[in-house]
Amino acid sequence: MLQMLNKKKRRMSQMSKLQCLSAEINAKANAEIFPVLQAFSVPEDNGYYVYMVCCSDNTLYTGWTTNVRKRLDTHNAGKGAKYTKIRRPVRLVYVEELASKQDAMKREYAIKQYTRKEKEKLIWAKWKEK
Repeated sequence: MLQMLNKKKRRMSQMSKLQCLSAEINAKANAEIFPVLQAFSVPEDNGYYVYMVCCSDNTLYTGWTTNVRKRLDTHNAGKGAKYTKIRRPVRLVYVEELASKQDAMKREYAIKQYTRKEKEKLIWAKWKEK
């Protein structure tokens, strides 16, 4: 029994090392995947926005807000969503203005249903517009 527990601990330890290595590789890839997006302009006026941030582990988080600057600061202070709290710092990679709160919430839901590849296409399409 003790031997079985030790094997399990070793396996979990190896998994943790693998996950750490994966996170490190992803963080480096993050800078390579979205290099130009580091200077994304943040809307200063209050409206209804859907945004995507790229987290430190290269995952994408989607949300909606009325003040993008304040929401970004909240995420980076660790007071935003539970998801981004442990994945700081986050960088803004996509923002879209909508007409109403309901439209923003619907768009957020739609984007959250996208695959990673579809989200990346959306991000790059936005950048090609500029």
